Amino acid sequence: MKAQADGADYLGAGAVFPTGTKDSSVIGVEGLARICSAVDIPVVAIGGVGTANADQVIAAGAAGAAVVSAVFAAKDPAAATAELLHAVENALAAKAALPATTVSRSLPEQEEQEDEQEATLLAVSAGGVAH
Repeated sequence: MKAQADGADYLGAGAVFPTGTKDSSVIGVEGLARICSAVDIPVVAIGGVGTANADQVIAAGAAGAAVVSAVFAAKDPAAATAELLHAVENALAAKAALPATTVSRSLPEQEEQEDEQEATLLAVSAGGVAH
């Protein structure tokens, strides 16, 4: 792919699923899998990704997921973020056949991070959460 040849560190690929954030074509899980297998750099899935389908994008080869609606449309963005992170970590662990890491924060820590999480596009990857 041109982006990899031009020196990109990673690719954002999507919309994988229908999304209300922008009007774009849906590539589906199959399209994501084709992109992942065509490059040697990490691919981050975007577009309609949430807790219920995060495992599908990881199984397709994505290194992580970038989300907007899954966090910003939630009544509790901090809880939605933690749930999504847990889902992605479990999918990555299952793919690698390693035990999943557990994300647990006390309520004060969670409240301190809530403002940051609400103002951030969440990118969940094998290396953790990038803000």
